[in-house]
Amino acid sequence: SSIAFFSEHAISALCEKLGHEKLKHLINTLEADGQRRLQAAIQSDEPVNDLQEPSLELQMQYVRSYFEQISPIYPFLDQDHFEQKAFSLQDNSLDPLHKPWLALYYAILSLGCLYHEGGSFNSGKGLAWRYFQISFSYFADVLISKPSLLKAQAIFALNYSSLQLETLCVTEAARAVITLGLHKKTLDLESDIEGRRTFWVVYCIEKEYAFNSTLASFISDGDIGCPLPSAQHSLLEGFDWLHCWAWFSRILSRTYDTLFSITATLNTEDDYLSYLACINHDLNAWRQSVPEIFRPEVPIRQHRMRHPVMKELALRSHLAYYNLRICLSRLTIHVTHDKGSQRRSEAKRDLMLAARSIVELMQFCALEPYSPVWNIGCMPLVAMFILFDFVVQNPSHHETRTNISYLDIVAAHFARLDLASQGAIRGLTVAEFAAVAKQFVNERVGNREEEIYPPAVGLSTRILPRPSPGGQEIAGADVNENANEQNFSFDENFSGSIVDDALEFPEESNSLYMTLQHPGFDMADIFGQTFL
Repeated sequence: SSIAFFSEHAISALCEKLGHEKLKHLINTLEADGQRRLQAAIQSDEPVNDLQEPSLELQMQYVRSYFEQISPIYPFLDQDHFEQKAFSLQDNSLDPLHKPWLALYYAILSLGCLYHEGGSFNSGKGLAWRYFQISFSYFADVLISKPSLLKAQAIFALNYSSLQLETLCVTEAARAVITLGLHKKTLDLESDIEGRRTFWVVYCIEKEYAFNSTLASFISDGDIGCPLPSAQHSLLEGFDWLHCWAWFSRILSRTYDTLFSITATLNTEDDYLSYLACINHDLNAWRQSVPEIFRPEVPIRQHRMRHPVMKELALRSHLAYYNLRICLSRLTIHVTHDKGSQRRSEAKRDLMLAARSIVELMQFCALEPYSPVWNIGCMPLVAMFILFDFVVQNPSHHETRTNISYLDIVAAHFARLDLASQGAIRGLTVAEFAAVAKQFVNERVGNREEEIYPPAVGLSTRILPRPSPGGQEIAGADVNENANEQNFSFDENFSGSIVDDALEFPEESNSLYMTLQHPGFDMADIFGQTFL
């Protein structure tokens, strides 16, 4: 995401406020680590030609793991059709010119083997990487092959959020479905169900990628006649994830067009506030439509989820929701000229709540090579940057102690990630942000801590309230009641309004703003674009 990253001006302003250059050093270290991982992937010397073909039984395991763990999220392939073709053909009977099928098949193997210890946090290492290299070796041939559904599926399969090859493959997959005319196929024919699913999956991921990279979408919403197919999966207890995802992606598309595009810069303040109200209304309607077990702002309860993919979809729904909330809150702060207005104060509160909620979700992130970088890296980093800014701008505010506690949780998350990756992802660098924030507050507050902050209450009683699905605030809960749930317990002194004790958050010229100096920036670059 490029929605919450430090600009050069922001770094200078924060360093001046901190009184030292440690922040600039940490940012430079993060960028250097990203470049190091990128170069490691480019210069990978993992041999491909000597890769022994796995047994048919092992290939079947990889393929079935793909359809069990990944296909419910990206339902663009028909499992029966794919398995029948895959296991009825031997390598020597494959048409050597049938490159799209080979690219698709090896991409599926690379993804499926991630769930059989085939992945690695090290760029360019591991069995999944070697399968991907084989798949990607057919990419040029696939691009110049004649348009076909298989071609579109092969290109899309090369892009999965755990395997970072977004820019090229997302764009080419979108181009392929448009060239095929899948977006204009209006006949609801059962024989065309796979084509319609392929279009809508490509549509969703392209809209997400474009929004988070601050780029205009390649697919025009006004030129779509393809019916949205049902994609209910037996593992999801009747939840039509594709319909839910497409609805949210449409909201992202409207948000970019009306609020973040070049044309949107011509909006007046009233225009912005009107569009913001519409988007917030649509976003809340979408949230209410999501089944409660997956619904954002409702605690994730793992004990009610029969399969890991249910937790993954709940996590994705929550993170996508809070990511958009952050964008809308930040824009509201930017365009509201009356600095003492209720709207501006509520936007700051919502921004802080969203960042804290992301931190609370980190307990559900599996620190494994198959976990999307978006989940385990980008969104925690976004939350950390926002909370860091709140702490530095408000060292004496009564919510600062809680925000520091959340920064400590982020630091622990990245320290665990550093340990899980055996140093491949240097999470300890991110953990140092919490130390910088605490040092700054200690220097400012000093011996006045008891005077400034309320009586000492731990993290469990300092989490801000959020509305329940019915619109009422959730009552306090013991954080140790169930380790598999998000639990909320609140400070009785917090009124839910920060107008009287306003939190400061810097203007866009001094902090993390929606658009960077280089459109198309992807925060995942910090963790290394594994397959570029």
